[in-house]
Amino acid sequence: MTGFRPRLVPTLFAVPIVLLCLGLGIWQVQRLQWKEGLIAARAVATLAAPVPAPQTLAEAKALEYRPVTAEGVFRGITLCAQRAYGRGLDGLTVAIQGVGHVGGILADKLHAAGARLVVADASEAQARAVAERTGAVLVRPETIFDAEAQVFAPCALGGAISMETLPRLKARVNAGGADNQLASGEAGSGRSLRRRFQV
Repeated sequence: MTGFRPRLVPTLFAVPIVLLCLGLGIWQVQRLQWKEGLIAARAVATLAAPVPAPQTLAEAKALEYRPVTAEGVFRGITLCAQRAYGRGLDGLTVAIQGVGHVGGILADKLHAAGARLVVADASEAQARAVAERTGAVLVRPETIFDAEAQVFAPCALGGAISMETLPRLKARVNAGGADNQLASGEAGSGRSLRRRFQV
């Protein structure tokens, strides 16, 4: 009986395959560790306090996954108030419909700028929390359109302004963070909106 002698050609094929499998296994372990670290870092970043939106790509990379506060709506209201009323935000009344993430941050910024606030939200607890920290007047969602305000800021779901709600607004400025602020299919409200608001 002769001993086992591995053949040269099959061995030459088998060794690289074994090494490749070992390499892939090590790479998968390393990749798992990297991915778990990325998930953990993302979880920490998303729970951190919001910071101002980055101005450069380098800043954006450093703030990856970090919540940011967009200045667009606040700055828009500031400019519109100056154009419509010839004044800043101090003492101006702003009615905010929806004080979730966007509307809540907007309320804080407006309050810091000296504006008086009227707020409404489908979540009474959320609206009350904003009212307590900003001194805002809290009203029911269906009555926010009747608020005596110079600025109306829709920051809730879209479709807030319709042919029914538009005549109830006292504001000459409409500026908010909500998408599709006009009610669907109501082209007339768009034309009325252009006539109704100066800016």
